Amino acid sequence: MLAETATIGMIDCAGGKEIVLSGDGLDICTLGWAQRVGPFGLSAGTLVHFSQGRLERLEMPPSSGPLSIFGIPLPPGTVVGLCDQSWDVEWLSVPEDGYVTVTGIKLTGRINFDCGKFEYGTLFEATALGDRQLPRGAAISSDDLFPPSSR
Repeated sequence: MLAETATIGMIDCAGGKEIVLSGDGLDICTLGWAQRVGPFGLSAGTLVHFSQGRLERLEMPPSSGPLSIFGIPLPPGTVVGLCDQSWDVEWLSVPEDGYVTVTGIKLTGRINFDCGKFEYGTLFEATALGDRQLPRGAAISSDDLFPPSSR
């Protein structure tokens, strides 16, 4: 734990928070103030996880400012997993009282992507998809949003 905010590499880690270092450098820290990490402008208090020096996951604090990744605005408290070989999203974990919109559909909870391409998620609210009315909490996949006949 750091007593005061400290700069490790290019990252300013908050004082009073746990920090994890490895042979590769910084593994985990909480940002001391708003700063750019990779291509993202992150809020103070964001918990960042690195693997071999590369950002692999970020956990937005409940009081975070707005963050948009690839045109998807993320609510505070969202956790973002990034792909190994790119800055694309592998998965999101959105708080139950928040949602993200994918092709006009509101989703919450665990939402999986195939390095940026939607795979599956859970509906935030009752939603009509095609000729089906699905309840809040229903699981949907890319086939529900992009039926094979429309691809």
